[in-house]
Amino acid sequence: MYAILASAALLATTAVAQSVGSATVVSKCNYDVFLANVPAQGGGFNEVDRTLKSGDSYTQQWTELSNGNGWSIKLSKDKTNWNSDIMQYEYTFHNDGIIWYDLSDVNGNPWSGDWEITANATSSPCTPKQQAYRYATDDAYGMQSCSQDADITVTLCSGESQNDGAAASASSSVAAASSTFSSVAQTTNSQAASTALTTLATLVSTSSAVTTNDAGATVTQVATAVVTEVATVTHWRHHSKRHARAHATAA
Repeated sequence: MYAILASAALLATTAVAQSVGSATVVSKCNYDVFLANVPAQGGGFNEVDRTLKSGDSYTQQWTELSNGNGWSIKLSKDKTNWNSDIMQYEYTFHNDGIIWYDLSDVNGNPWSGDWEITANATSSPCTPKQQAYRYATDDAYGMQSCSQDADITVTLCSGESQNDGAAASASSSVAAASSTFSSVAQTTNSQAASTALTTLATLVSTSSAVTTNDAGATVTQVATAVVTEVATVTHWRHHSKRHARAHATAA
């Protein structure tokens, strides 16, 4: 009797562990939204194109690509322009219990924060951040994960004004140079706050921080590396547990 119950419990646990959720896009806009679900090249799947009218939705079960890379669900107000002013709902699925996903405004911010991410998962709680990538290396801000059984929905024209103003600033900035450079400098909180984001994908990464007590005042010195690189037109990404990223131009 106990052996039968144990076997049943094991089967139930296995079924939950293997459950697979989905990505959904819902349009509440009073105009057509154009969708192109693009897999990374060489992954064994083809692009899927849809036109979403008001109230329409598109759903894809999390799908693993043979090359280990991910999908980009590109969303546009203009079906003739897929190179700029698009939002991307991106995910990578490896059937290992976790789904890595994000929204990206690197190539534009067409909905200006008028969107919402929601999730429904049975195995563990999942509360998405209402945030999107502002520049190509914005992993800490934009990258998210849930259990793989989560159904994660992006709703456009949701009536929710997300705190994503920095994405609009980053998308509208004009690049002044195209070379890559790096420097090491000391910075304060006020200096960091005044740093402008540009489409050159400016990343400030902290390499070390030392706190000392100077005449009764606490002083923190932070060594930073500032790297600027040209963001690609098409925002490709390979998500992994280490948040590895790769960018390529679509064919």
